[in-house]
Amino acid sequence: MNTLKKAVVVSFVLALTCLACNNNSGPEYKELNLLEYGFPIKLMAPDSAKVDVNDLAFMKDITVIHESSNFSIQIMVSKSSDRDEDGLLTYVKKQTELNPYFSEFVLEEDRGFIFKNLIDSMPSFDFRYVKIKGDREYIYQTGLSTNFTEKEVRDMYESVQEPN
Repeated sequence: MNTLKKAVVVSFVLALTCLACNNNSGPEYKELNLLEYGFPIKLMAPDSAKVDVNDLAFMKDITVIHESSNFSIQIMVSKSSDRDEDGLLTYVKKQTELNPYFSEFVLEEDRGFIFKNLIDSMPSFDFRYVKIKGDREYIYQTGLSTNFTEKEVRDMYESVQEPN
C-alpha cells in the first residue's frame, strides 16, 4: 500500500509539473512603436529588441531582432501603387508559391499567411503579412537570419498584427 501511495504522489507531482510547463502562453512581448524611425506602425516585440532601418533607394528595410529570443522580423516598406490590400496579398502569395522550396500554406487569413518551405526535406516556416497605411505598403516577414519553427513563426505573425 505504501508503494501505491508513493506512486500516486509522484504521479500528482508530475502532472502539476507538466501543467505548469504547458501554461506558458508564449513569449513576453511589449509594444514597439516605430514612429520614432519614421513609420506609423506598431508591433509587439521582446524587450530590448534592436531596430535597424536601411534605405534601399526605392524601399526601406526595417529589421526588428532579438537574437536570444530567436525573434527576427523584416518589414519591407515602399510607396503603394494603390490602396488594395487584397490585391497586394494576392501578389505576395503568388510570389511565395513561385519559390522552389515552397511546400504548403499552414494558415491563410485576410491580411496574411503562414507557410512551410522544405529545404533538403527539412521544414522551415515563414509568414507574410501586408498592410497599407497612407501612401506606403508594408510587407512583414520573418528575418532572413535563421530557420524558424512553426510556433516561433506563429508568435511573430501574431506580434505584427495591430488594429487598423
